[in-house]
Amino acid sequence: MRWAKKLAKPYRVDNGKKFCLKDFDPDDTGRLHARHAAEVLERGIAPVTGVEDKLCGQDRSGLLLVF
Repeated sequence: MRWAKKLAKPYRVDNGKKFCLKDFDPDDTGRLHARHAAEVLERGIAPVTGVEDKLCGQDRSGLLLVF
């Protein structure tokens, strides 16, 4: 999933003490165009869906992702 790391790298917070939300532009799309966004979303959902099915199928754990 190298493409996901590349997409997320500019938004990664390595040092929370230096993080300031006002330094980030809310209109930033990360050079991702709307026509490609659906494809990228599908590529990101597929791996999570497999893990989620395993967790829910075992009735032992749950997974909540908040973005």
